[in-house]
Amino acid sequence: MAAELALLMANLAQLHRGAVVLDPFAGSAGILLAAAAHCGAFCVGAELCGRVLAGDGVGRDIAANFLQLGLPSPELVRMDASRSAWRPGMGVDAIVCDPPYGVREQGPDSAIAWQGMPPALLRLAAMALRPGGRLVAWVAKREGQMDGAGAGLPEELELVLSEDLEVSQRVAHAAKRKARQLGVPGAAGPEPGDEGEAQTEGKELGGGGRWCRALVVLQRRGGSG
Repeated sequence: MAAELALLMANLAQLHRGAVVLDPFAGSAGILLAAAAHCGAFCVGAELCGRVLAGDGVGRDIAANFLQLGLPSPELVRMDASRSAWRPGMGVDAIVCDPPYGVREQGPDSAIAWQGMPPALLRLAAMALRPGGRLVAWVAKREGQMDGAGAGLPEELELVLSEDLEVSQRVAHAAKRKARQLGVPGAAGPEPGDEGEAQTEGKELGGGGRWCRALVVLQRRGGSG
């Protein structure tokens, strides 16, 4: 994921220094790195693939990426998100993630999925977020699927934002151009999302129909936000 999109997610999660942020689909922890570098958040992540967590060995792994920026290593655990071992009432400040879009991730109870979001992720947000805490995640949704509707969400959660990839990419492009104007190191190169995210637009989704990606923000009820 482009660094600008990861930073956008951290901002939408309303992270601040010392906030606890969880990524249950951490991968190489790029989103958590943005949360730590730009917001000073304390990072916790889970990933099913052990090889991803191990990286290419000592000095070429997730911990090394954080160390290079003078940041403490995130707390990482190998875990299948569909069989979560997180305890109820964790009270994390935010969950930020880019979950996979396959059928397996939807699980056997896919009938309760909301706008393509894995049911396990919705359950985790309802269980683990503190009141007012936010879930910021990418989802795959069918064209024509109702936007801006919270119907079908767990009662603990409410919809704050749902924007398609085109709008989110526009924000990231603007951030990239500004960084180039300011001469920020590493700002040169392809525009964010030129390879990867944009190519997913309009592809076929299992079961028929076309789909796109959307950035969704949900909030745990009971807080001022």
